[in-house]
Amino acid sequence: TMIRALAMLPDTGVIRDVTLWVEANGLPLDALSVENLYQVVLGLAKIQGASGLRMLCYQALGDQLSGRVEVLQPMHVSAIVWAFAKSGHRHPALFEAVAHQLDSNRLSLYEAKNVSNIVWAFAKLQV
Repeated sequence: TMIRALAMLPDTGVIRDVTLWVEANGLPLDALSVENLYQVVLGLAKIQGASGLRMLCYQALGDQLSGRVEVLQPMHVSAIVWAFAKSGHRHPALFEAVAHQLDSNRLSLYEAKNVSNIVWAFAKLQV
């Protein structure tokens, strides 16, 4: 909810304060569902002027998501890697997990637009 609010009201002072708080305290991600993690990733991608906050958060989010890619819906996988690429953040373990999904028997679950977004993200980040 806070991430959505920041996206709608990109106040640089508030973003700076949130970034400092995250630096000091980390993110309490362990209790979040994959759906909630997905929403945080997308929310962060939409916040203007928050590259420092994104970099802090995306590392932790990528760590959480890389071990859970197989339970994500294909459209969520696509949107997550799009958000990481849009922000210019490489997370090797996450992208490796996504590549494994596409290389496995699960590829048939992905629509062409999902695969296209994923391929774009890999190309943008040159991974």
